[in-house]
Amino acid sequence: MVPLVWLCPLLLIILCGSNTRAVVALSSIETPPWLTSQLAEFDLQVHGFPETGRGLETTRDRSAGEVLIRVPQDNAVTVSSLLRKYPILSQAANRSIQEFKVQLTDEQILAVGILLLKHDGDPYAISLPPQHSVLQMPTEFLAWFPHAYRKLIQAYQHHCLFLHGSVLPALSSSNDNDNDNDDNHQLKLPIKITEEDFYWAFATVRSRCVGMDGPDDEGIRTGGDGEIRVMLPGFDLLNHRFGAQTKPYQDDDNYVIQSNNDYKKGEQVYISYSDQRQNLKMLMTYGFCVPHNPTKVVLLDYEDVLHACAMARPQYFNPTVQGQVWQLLGKLDKQRDLLSFQDGIPDTTLKEGIQVMAELQKQFLTEPDASFSNDVLEALLEARRTQVKHGIEQITQAQQQKDIEADWMPMASSIRVLLEEELQFLDQTSSTTSTVCDE
Repeated sequence: MVPLVWLCPLLLIILCGSNTRAVVALSSIETPPWLTSQLAEFDLQVHGFPETGRGLETTRDRSAGEVLIRVPQDNAVTVSSLLRKYPILSQAANRSIQEFKVQLTDEQILAVGILLLKHDGDPYAISLPPQHSVLQMPTEFLAWFPHAYRKLIQAYQHHCLFLHGSVLPALSSSNDNDNDNDDNHQLKLPIKITEEDFYWAFATVRSRCVGMDGPDDEGIRTGGDGEIRVMLPGFDLLNHRFGAQTKPYQDDDNYVIQSNNDYKKGEQVYISYSDQRQNLKMLMTYGFCVPHNPTKVVLLDYEDVLHACAMARPQYFNPTVQGQVWQLLGKLDKQRDLLSFQDGIPDTTLKEGIQVMAELQKQFLTEPDASFSNDVLEALLEARRTQVKHGIEQITQAQQQKDIEADWMPMASSIRVLLEEELQFLDQTSSTTSTVCDE
């Protein structure tokens, strides 16, 4: 059993600027009494920590292997529980298949379900805080990212818009004008779901779900990996720390988190969202990233490679040729492919991407160009280094001029961490790039 998507904390601890000053954003939502009582059963309490802000403090010594928290399955928010509670969701799932020939996703059901629970005054749902995610971040923030990351975030935003647009017709009653049918009236959506509402709910689901063993719900599209998404009150107060050892599992009628770390009374208890999740993924999934991520990856795309070819061999890759190659990549369905530079070397995808350009370049040559691949790689990383530096400069200027709203400062600081960590990684690997792409 592997965590599917770990939980976003209600705080963001980010290094801001070169002086590594911590910027802490605490949730303004107080811990409700019912949750305080639930945590006390496991000798935990909400506490403000100087390193992380709001988190969970153990009120006694703990040994590795002890249970951190246990939540009854009846308190969990799952697709199954929402389908049982709200018949309109079952109606929507069936209608989507029958009329639109498309299955709704588990995240669509969970997002709409959270909004319905909130409308009904469910204690857990109404305690959920605002989401400051990449889905709703100010448009000027996009300019800070390297263009490949910008395109990924925009694609994510468009995907969420598509999910919102596709779930609404399924939720609409096919007999909305039949006001005399009481049964039909009961299945009408009691709320209006705006794009903003759906963005909040979707980001909440993405950042707070855990993956637990369980059968897929019939008629609902899932990842198909034998896990179900589960939202659990209390779990989302556990903050992330790389290397924290935790194990989620089911015990009788409960969902359980077991810690395999020792803790002293008064210390904060942690989980690890994943030790193999790079910073951009952290930012897009949880709304934050933190320094010292052990997974150091630079994501690129074919547009990056094509521009690097123009830098390395401008006599061959002029604007006309670049346009022709880009059209060819579109026909080959490669324009959206991601290429990775990881652990100081290009992975297979990036090597293949550069090799594609090397084969194209051969059409212009009478003699082999032995240094082409390495020259392109060096140009590629130098171009990314320039983009990252520019993004950091823009963030610095915005922070100095106080152009960033207070609620979005943690996100801005997170983006800064992402860029500074990537720049450090690029600088550390610059001396190794001359031999990694030998043909």
